[in-house]
Amino acid sequence: MPAAASVEAEALPIGLARGARLVSPVPRGGIVRWRDVSLQSGSEASTLRREMEAAFRRDVAPAGAAPARSGPATALTSRG
Repeated sequence: MPAAASVEAEALPIGLARGARLVSPVPRGGIVRWRDVSLQSGSEASTLRREMEAAFRRDVAPAGAAPARSGPATALTSRG
């Protein structure tokens, strides 16, 4: 999944999925999103990733556009 699509979809990067606990149902083949998981609090990697995504959204947002919601890069899909 291209970075822009991943950020738009709020997909959880697969590299951050280890140790994540699924807290919302995800349909088979669906994208696991940040809001679908509980991550270790204070994870430096997830904090840095969120900051990178926020900077990406600022850099690609059209002038006058509302800021996008937070989201990720490489999608992790549910295999059911």
